[in-house]
Amino acid sequence: MSSDSTLERIVWDAHSCLPIASGVDFDCLKVHKLAGFQHVAINIAMDMTPLADTLRAIAWFRHCIAQSESYLQAYTVDDVAYAAKNGQLAVSFDIEGAIC
Repeated sequence: MSSDSTLERIVWDAHSCLPIASGVDFDCLKVHKLAGFQHVAINIAMDMTPLADTLRAIAWFRHCIAQSESYLQAYTVDDVAYAAKNGQLAVSFDIEGAIC
């Protein structure tokens, strides 16, 4: 973590599930913030999820994050610290069963 980060610890949910679809009520993630989490990783697909469904879900989730002042798309630990400092919940994505 960079020297200007304000977090001594990060509380996160490493695998939260929403329906893998566009149009999902994204604000159900607010319970994470209320529970003291700074970061949540949303499952955007499973290894057997069709690519088209995965892409639609990613597009929808990214749209929800971009349109809300409550969330920040997180790519780094510094993004999580920035979100926490600004009262936001940092959100990233994971794929269940992904093999590199």
